[in-house]
Amino acid sequence: SLFSCSVGDEGVRHLAAALRVNESLEWLDLDDNGVSCEGVVELAAALPVKKTLRRLFLSENSLDHTGVEAIAKAIPHSGLRVLSVD
Repeated sequence: SLFSCSVGDEGVRHLAAALRVNESLEWLDLDDNGVSCEGVVELAAALPVKKTLRRLFLSENSLDHTGVEAIAKAIPHSGLRVLSVD
């Protein structure tokens, strides 16, 4: 869990790159990390590449319509089963 660790967009970019090659990560908690649309778009692009991620938590970040739309478009092509963005 990376809950409230100030990961930010730069950290999410690195996590998205790691997610593309990771074989075992099943859940990722990024609640309250200062992630904006920019970081979420990067993360969304990684979701269809590796389908092992089942749970993604993004609550209490600065998501806007663009970020939520990017995640929504990636979901059908990913292994994601649980998404929290409240």
